This record gives sequence, C-alpha cells and structure tokens, in this order.
Amino acid sequence: MDIPNPGEGDINIGMFTSVLTAIVGLALLFRYAIKVWVRWALPQVTAPSRIWGTEDLFFLVAWGFDITHMIFIQMSANCGLGRHFSYLTAEERLHSMKWDFISQPLAVTSAMVSRAGMMWFLLSCFAASDK
Repeated sequence: MDIPNPGEGDINIGMFTSVLTAIVGLALLFRYAIKVWVRWALPQVTAPSRIWGTEDLFFLVAWGFDITHMIFIQMSANCGLGRHFSYLTAEERLHSMKWDFISQPLAVTSAMVSRAGMMWFLLSCFAASDK
C-alpha cells in the first residue's frame, strides 16, 4: 500500500519542540537564580538552612536528558523529519526514523527523572511535618 502524495507539495513543517526546551531551561535558570538570591541576599538568620536539595540535581539531570533528546530530534529533522514521507529518499527515511527512535527513550527518561525530583521535593516538604 502506497502513501498518497499530498496536494500542497513538499513542505517542511519545522520543529517547534526546541522552543519548549528553551522555555524549560529558562524556568530552571529562574529557579536556580532565586535559590542563589535567597541564600546570599537574605540574612542567614532568616534564610532557610537547606536551600539546595537533591531535587535540584534531579531537575538538572532531567534537563540534560531533554537537551540530548532535542539534539537527536534535530538530527532527525536534518534528515527529513517534518516532511511528508513520500518526498523523502530511502536514505532520508532510514536516518530520520533512526534518530527519532533513538531520541524517544531520552524523552521518557527526562520526564521520569523530573517527576522523581518533584516527588523528592514534596517528600522533603511533608516528611518533616509529621514529626
């Protein structure tokens, strides 16, 4: 069964997921900047004793997985991801799907690690309140 050619021609729809990765990076940078400000700008009497936690490491590692995922997605886009399948050569099909398939576990890992960081943060907030 052949895939029919689209009527509008060979159009590359582009990749907008890198914009979302940049937004996540800015939010992470904002989080770390606020933590640095709280640690250094507030007097030590009022500043919480534990500013940096394990969840910050989780978030940074998750963002690293997300950046790696986006690198593979960009490699896939350079090979034809976003264009209609019928306009790609056999080599472009092979490489675009290869890089796309390689990137998928990294996206799942990024989501799992960031959720683990959020769970660690909630545990550190509410575990001390029971005592």
